[in-house]
Amino acid sequence: MLLPSANSASIVFDHMKSPLHPQRSLEKIEIEPGLHAWKCPVSHGLWISLTSYTRWQQSMAVDVPANAEVPEVMSDADKPAMFCPESGVILQRFRVGKGAAFHIERSPVTGGIWLDQGEWEAVKALGLHNEIHVIFTASYQSRLRREASEAKLEQLFGEKVGTENFTKLKEITDWLNASGHGREMLNYLINEVGRGS
Repeated sequence: MLLPSANSASIVFDHMKSPLHPQRSLEKIEIEPGLHAWKCPVSHGLWISLTSYTRWQQSMAVDVPANAEVPEVMSDADKPAMFCPESGVILQRFRVGKGAAFHIERSPVTGGIWLDQGEWEAVKALGLHNEIHVIFTASYQSRLRREASEAKLEQLFGEKVGTENFTKLKEITDWLNASGHGREMLNYLINEVGRGS
């Protein structure tokens, strides 16, 4: 695949418009030592090109303590569709997961990503900044969908049997799983439950 020359790439980046405020040009800044991004002067969101991120990732990745506090980021469920400032195509949205309520937008053509204000800091605190590409893989997104489905089922079941009962049931489940004889004891419970009713 042919890559744009340094001069042509510079021209593209110098004239990029904000995905959220298309009337405003993005301004080049350095968000980490060696990592350049393009900032919207209105929303303070960031565009990080694939080229810029890849160079930084290979040379100056930043370590974040495991106990780093994740900054609060507003949910972006109502955000309108946005366009890639490099290619003009519609950006695709990907869930971040790990308890984060926001998404990261990515260009299917250029591989560049858009982060709203505060999202880069949140991604760093979650430990995903060095491998942000993982978020966009089918396996990662599939796992997030599976976890969301399981959480929804647990919520519905908890509402049906009551919070206290559901908490006790989960404790029993953990005990059965740790016992080494969980299946045998579960079969016993199935046979016994309801006999006294």
